[in-house]
This record gives sequence, structure tokens and C-alpha cells, in this order.
Amino acid sequence: MRSAALGFVLLALGSGCRPTTPPTASVPPRTASSNQRSSEPATPLLATAGDETTLTSAGTVARTAADSSEALALAFRWFDALRRSDVASLAAVMAVPGVIQGFVLEAGPRAEACGARPDTNVIGVGIERQVTTPAELNDALGCLVLDPLLVGSIPDSSGRTWPQDRRDSRDRNVGSLGLIVPDGLADPLRPFLPKLAALGRTHFFAQAVMTDNNGVTNHVALAVTIHRPPRVAAVYVHEEFRE
Repeated sequence: MRSAALGFVLLALGSGCRPTTPPTASVPPRTASSNQRSSEPATPLLATAGDETTLTSAGTVARTAADSSEALALAFRWFDALRRSDVASLAAVMAVPGVIQGFVLEAGPRAEACGARPDTNVIGVGIERQVTTPAELNDALGCLVLDPLLVGSIPDSSGRTWPQDRRDSRDRNVGSLGLIVPDGLADPLRPFLPKLAALGRTHFFAQAVMTDNNGVTNHVALAVTIHRPPRVAAVYVHEEFRE
């Protein structure tokens, strides 16, 4: 839904129209991604030493560099599958039980079937889906891919980098994706900090910041299990739109 007032994003969807008050602009924070060139203050990243990688916050444990590399690669694959609206590929790399929270859908019967309510199906809040079975996961993912402003903002991935300059992007979408510690969450994702922190010792955390250079800026945090094979266990989305 991209009209003169368009809106992980649409509008004050509860009313079916796009927001009229633009949110503040967001600049992708620095992450552990190899293509990051942000001038923003550094957020806590993964600090490597020898053949081990240790998260730089209290209460975390040492994990091998191979584990962190695998977790980041999985995050890129997850976003690429979402960009393609490929539910089967998304489900293949996700854990059950799990949670998907913060996405926003165009108002209507399909949104209601996905769990949208007037008080949640709005930018900055979003729909929450708790999944406990593979069937529930597939249903929730079928709803997630219907979020056009989230799906439409994901940069086209080439390997493990996203374009930082829209002149380098095939579709104008740019962004950053990297591993962080919970304390490194961008401000729009801070409301999810308690939930991510509770997962601390058993998960890596990936943060994505994406913009379509047409008013949409989305932040997404993924919790990725440290066991092998890694799986995405939680997805938290914050969507923003400015005219």
C-alpha cells in the first residue's frame, strides 16, 4: 500500500490509512556486518580473540567464531527468504516454539485472520504471533509475508552484505545486518530488550536496519539459537514511515 500517505510499515493500520505524522528519521547503527560504514556511535558488537568469539556484555558465554559466522549467515538467508515471500524457506530455518512480533498488515479480513486488532495493527506496535507447532509457524509466516512495507524494504542480498548506498542497490533498498548484544539494540527495538535479554546465554542476536529510500525505515531483531543447526527462535519488528 503505497499511496500519497503510505505507511519489521504501513499506517495507522487500525484505521486503514497511512500515518500523517512522520516518525523521526533513523540511521542504521553500526553492527558486525562487514559492509557497515555508519557514522553512528558504535553499538556493542562481537569481540573476537583467537578462535573464539565472546559477546561483550555480562552474562554471556564464549562461542566459537564459526558459530557466530553461521548465525549471521542464517540471518542473511532468513531475510532473503522473507524478501522473496518464501514461507517454506523461512519455516525451514525457524525454531518451534517461537515468536514473531511487531509486523503490520493492511486492514481487512485477512489481517483479522492473522490476529490483527485495531489497537495492535498499527505502526510501532504490531501483531504478535506465538507459535508452538509447525502448523502455527506456517500460518504465522503466511501472515508475515503479507506485510508489504517490511517485505518491500529488505535489500537484495549478495552473499553476506547489503548495499549501503542506493546507487549500489537494484531496488533502492539499503541497510545493515550484523550480530549484536542485547544492549546494542537500536532505540526503536528497545521495548523488546527484556525478551531478548532473557534468551541471553542460548542465543545470538542479529539486528537489521533497512530503508527503501521512500519513507520506510524498519528495524528487526532476530534471536538465533546457538545449537547446531542454528534456528531463528524469535523475530521482533519495529516499522517506521515518514512522508
